Amino acid sequence: MVSGAAQFSSVRLSLDGVPERDRAEVYREVLGRNLMRMDVEPAPDNPLLIDLVFTALPGLRIVSGLVGPTENRRAIHHIDPDASDFSLSFVEGGARQNICRGKEYVTESGEAVLMGPADPFHTTTNASTHILRLQVPRAALVGVAGNLDDLTLRPIPRDSQPLRLLRRYMRLLEEEEELATPELRHAVVAHIHDLIVLTIGANRDGAVLAGERGMTAAKLHAIKTDIIEGLGVREVSLAMICARYGLSARQVQRMFEADGTTLSAFVLAQRVARAHRMFTDPRLANRSVAVIAFDCGFGDLSHFNRTFRRHFQATPSDVRARARGAWDAQPNAPVG
Repeated sequence: MVSGAAQFSSVRLSLDGVPERDRAEVYREVLGRNLMRMDVEPAPDNPLLIDLVFTALPGLRIVSGLVGPTENRRAIHHIDPDASDFSLSFVEGGARQNICRGKEYVTESGEAVLMGPADPFHTTTNASTHILRLQVPRAALVGVAGNLDDLTLRPIPRDSQPLRLLRRYMRLLEEEEELATPELRHAVVAHIHDLIVLTIGANRDGAVLAGERGMTAAKLHAIKTDIIEGLGVREVSLAMICARYGLSARQVQRMFEADGTTLSAFVLAQRVARAHRMFTDPRLANRSVAVIAFDCGFGDLSHFNRTFRRHFQATPSDVRARARGAWDAQPNAPVG
């Protein structure tokens, strides 16, 4: 049901393996009162569904995953009088009905809303939804965001550029290497704080600071993801990246230089890394070196072989031979 990862304090809550007779209690007590500090009630005539991950980092708490149709109530008695954290929440897969401070509003799928630390509320979802809630201390927002009271309970449209970048940047937390050291964790949390400030509405000083840090980091991550996902599908060029992200050539070059590399070096490294993965894939054992090189964007086989050997201190044939030995050691390994 619950599993932990000590590296950055992550806990998963799922009903898999929980006996049917105990599921309602787990739903209400563990999810509601213990973890979410609210009353949660599953919608009638719907199966109980929870698959959530709770992640704690210094200055950031995250709830993400899938939950079934539910009704949530946070009353005064649920609220810690010393609490000062604000929560940015959004869902995908269905609209959410909200009542807070006597105000009724609807958060559509993909929209986000900022909630204060002492706001009782009542929310209802009528479909299974993917949720994401980012909880940050007031100190991360005061002085860089606008008036926080004015910014809460105001739906943020799904096409907001900072919101889109924030959601893409959150994928970093799915990759353990991005949180492997305290330094990396500190940098990731700082970037997320900056993107939250830009998403909810930064003041002038906050916009400058957050734009320099969080927005740049998120754009660079988005560009890198775009490049990796597009290898073998489309041509990667500086002009294409500039057009997709509304950046000048010099801006893109500076972003990669600040990251310790260049655009061309990053693309080349990703191409040979993709080739290495293909040479170690038993399903591609019969695909020739030339075909794989071409699939990875190399038009010159000699250039590919030199580049591959420089990166891995081995030839494609050496890598495939070592991989074949590992395949042969595994019974029923798929080949071909």
